[in-house]
Amino acid sequence: MKNASKIRKTLISLLAVIALMCSALVAVPAASADLVSPQTVDILSATQADQWFHNEAEVESNPGTWAVTAQGVTADTYGCAYAMEGATYLSEAGVAYGAYEMEASFVINQLNSVENPMIGVIPWYIDNENFVFVQLKFSYSDQYKTTDAERADGYGLQEIIVSGRLGGEAKFNSLTTQQENTVFGSDNVNVVTAKRNPLSAEGHTVKVTVENSSSAGNFLQYTVYYNGVQIGYAQAYYNNRIVKNNAVGFMGQDVKATFTSATVTDGYATNKKPIMARDWTEKQGYTYRVLNGVDTWQFDANGGVAVKAAKNEEGTSEFTVSGSNLGSYNTNRGFTVNELAATAEGVPQNYEVSATFKAEGIEEYTGKKYVFGYGIMPWYVDDQSFISATIRRTEEGRKGFSTVKYEVVLYGWVENSNLKVGTTVYALPDTFDPMAEHTLTVQKKSIGFYVYLDGGAEPVISKRIVGTDQNAYYGYEGYNVNFSASAISCKSIYGAYDEVSMLGQDGNIWKNAGKALDAWSFEQNGAITLSAKEEGNALGKRSYLLGASDISENNVTVSANVTAELGEGFSELLLAPYILDESNFVRAGIAWKADGLYARIYASTFTDEDDFEGRGVTYTLKESKLSGVTLEETFTLTVKKIGLNVGVEVNGTLVYGLEIADINEVTVDYGVYAYNMNATINSLTTDGYKKYTKVTVGDWMTSGIKNNQWSINSDGWLISDATYTEDMTPSNLDDDKSWALRENPNADYTITATMRVTAESRAEDRVGLVLWYVDQENYLIFYMDRWRADSAVPRTTLTGLINGEYLPTRYNHGGWFPEGDDPIESAGGLTRTQLSQLDQFHTITVTKKGNRFTCAVDGSIGKLTYDVAAGLPSTAGKTVYSGIYALNDAIEVSQYAVTPDGEEVVLTTPNDPSEATNFVEESLELGTYTDAGYTDEFDGVKSSDAGADEPGENPGENPGENPGVEPGENPGENPGDKPGKDDGNSGSAAGIIIAIVAVLVAGAAVAVIIKKKNKK
Repeated sequence: MKNASKIRKTLISLLAVIALMCSALVAVPAASADLVSPQTVDILSATQADQWFHNEAEVESNPGTWAVTAQGVTADTYGCAYAMEGATYLSEAGVAYGAYEMEASFVINQLNSVENPMIGVIPWYIDNENFVFVQLKFSYSDQYKTTDAERADGYGLQEIIVSGRLGGEAKFNSLTTQQENTVFGSDNVNVVTAKRNPLSAEGHTVKVTVENSSSAGNFLQYTVYYNGVQIGYAQAYYNNRIVKNNAVGFMGQDVKATFTSATVTDGYATNKKPIMARDWTEKQGYTYRVLNGVDTWQFDANGGVAVKAAKNEEGTSEFTVSGSNLGSYNTNRGFTVNELAATAEGVPQNYEVSATFKAEGIEEYTGKKYVFGYGIMPWYVDDQSFISATIRRTEEGRKGFSTVKYEVVLYGWVENSNLKVGTTVYALPDTFDPMAEHTLTVQKKSIGFYVYLDGGAEPVISKRIVGTDQNAYYGYEGYNVNFSASAISCKSIYGAYDEVSMLGQDGNIWKNAGKALDAWSFEQNGAITLSAKEEGNALGKRSYLLGASDISENNVTVSANVTAELGEGFSELLLAPYILDESNFVRAGIAWKADGLYARIYASTFTDEDDFEGRGVTYTLKESKLSGVTLEETFTLTVKKIGLNVGVEVNGTLVYGLEIADINEVTVDYGVYAYNMNATINSLTTDGYKKYTKVTVGDWMTSGIKNNQWSINSDGWLISDATYTEDMTPSNLDDDKSWALRENPNADYTITATMRVTAESRAEDRVGLVLWYVDQENYLIFYMDRWRADSAVPRTTLTGLINGEYLPTRYNHGGWFPEGDDPIESAGGLTRTQLSQLDQFHTITVTKKGNRFTCAVDGSIGKLTYDVAAGLPSTAGKTVYSGIYALNDAIEVSQYAVTPDGEEVVLTTPNDPSEATNFVEESLELGTYTDAGYTDEFDGVKSSDAGADEPGENPGENPGENPGVEPGENPGENPGDKPGKDDGNSGSAAGIIIAIVAVLVAGAAVAVIIKKKNKK
């Protein structure tokens, strides 16, 4: 059976959209508050054949044959899983998301002899991840043939479906619940009244009206009419994304038909409820908001704008909607393309936007709270993802005794939420004059936003906002005020040591800083090159390259093969296995000085206790001169962090090591730091326990959420500790991809496994089998569970992904304990009953025959029979696996076997293991080293908080003129630098001024030998 889900799964990327230019479609701004009269355009007569497109070139199966002629659009879609034509009308009318409608008529000439031929319209199409279908679905089942004509045709109308995707996910809501398809069935009287037989000579007419359905603008309502009768509506959860290639069109499956007419009525804000009438139009290179159909924007010859949107004497405005928009603002917004976004200069780009504003009058206060604002949007993706910096005026209180305050406000949303942004306010003096000209400047550095007012030397607001590493537009914002603004200037602010981001050859994003734009580069052979030698009197800070880590434990090794070209005087190369933030990091490596080679370790550990005691962030350094170590031009540098121990290895030999308190947390980033050198870095690797890294345990291929999760005991049992621990990073707290896999013959078979739970850790735990696994997009799992957040009933469950889409999940009662038994333990979200039995051995048996999986525990408990309706995908040329699965439990698996179909499955009763399993963590034995010139304990407490930030910071220090003296080594030379100073490196481990311990006394011997105890 071909259905809408199948259509979506086979939807393939389209050919490039050819823009339709049609001057008749340009809307004329209104001069009053009345909504603009709609315009109806005949799409077929207004377009040419080459302005239509479909997915023929990309579809694996036959997409059908489509033709655009003077008589209409003909379609032969026999044998098609999906076929479509689209026109680009809406993208040329300013993308009328406030309200529009599409209507199309078609005649079906033939229906294929399959169960469900379909035909319909596409009122909204962006790409294969964002679209809406409204389609008639026919059936040859007798129950849907309600007329003699339908019985003669052999088909009746089964239902009308509204379906689609937003961002690749089904986002369509009925009145009661979100569901994949919103269906109007044939038992609905409206459908029965409106229906005709499929091959009716009069044809079929489908009309879809689209308008905002919430004041926040995050729902569109699709009302469907069939043959002139309204049959129902569906709400699409759509985030008002502004796009340039929106299309409308037709779809068909297993039909031969002709679309005889098609029109689009551009409402240009013809919503029945004016509160929802928000559309967009284009002028002077800007896309901007039109409220209630009224265009309030004016443009001058210099690119400046004026927005006339103030309240009138009655306290209402003909230019604003009468309800709330995002953040309770009735907002006029306009944006233009950010030409600096995602260029070769960085992904994301560092840039600066600036404009000068002034209010054009202040309304007389009437006694009702009055707020207005105007400003700049430095980052705008859509109405649910934007950052705005505005000057805000608020007046409230009794008339004649009101209070007024002025503020600079940074606010916004990221992915339909303001939780990551919130509102940050900077208070302005009472004497602030909004009718005078004021300049707002916003610098965006990576995900940091720095707001400057009137050319000030320091930002009035500085904020890092996660999720803003996509750049699209910049523009204006204003509400409840007439204001004017100069043209926005946008420029790259890349300079030496600005943190930017760049793409490596592996496709990962690296943050970096350097003396020049090309200080770091990624070569085609995988090497990373650095150009950071100091020249002449140029003084600079350390260059660095930071990459996000997927290490899920606190034992980390960073290693690289290095070819170094040193500068004059002092040079160093450091690797960072631990970077939480600007105040918590470790970096260690080698320093070259005039008097020899040194191993050194830098660190900053800022704890809650430091914060409570009011201590500032400190930066500490320990080093040891190396004797008997000679580095060739090419060598291997390795830095290990094992627990609290940090060691530096050169060519595989440990040359320096320290214990550092308060570095227990799991790392966020890792990196390379260098000063005054050029280098080529090959084989930069980070080892530890990475999620989904294939770790071989015996003949099992395992992955999990923490180190040493899987092992084999002396009896050959497979042991897993998948319990939750506090050091798990937020991305893997509830990850359910912890499994151990073996190759499977991929035929019909029976999987047998005997297991028990030895420890549980969270309220939702699972133990079971991976029945069939090809990759992360194609697998099936069957598991027992006992504790669930949504139910106290134990269950068996079968679920999985096929071609990246979740299958419908099946549940059955597990029977581990009778419902209603009194609990004997209740703590930490766990409630155990007297007869909870997962800590006893249970045998899971799963039989596969074709696409059917029959699953049960201990013979028949929780039995499930599951058919993969669409069939398992082809595994030709691929390896198929099956195995064990666990979540939030520690388990023992005493027996596992895959028995080919037809052979007898033999079960044995397990015994207790003769020896407990030891999970042995890696240890680092630190040798005895002499610290040169530093005697303070390395605890971050006795460090100085004055002095230079990093080598080369101090003015007047030329490393080339004084060989052997590290630039910035004397903390007394630059007393003005204090912790917290912004040096342009915000967002990196080099971004806060922190001091170097520099108490120069005789060297002290330090001997540290530490081993971690084995865990059971």
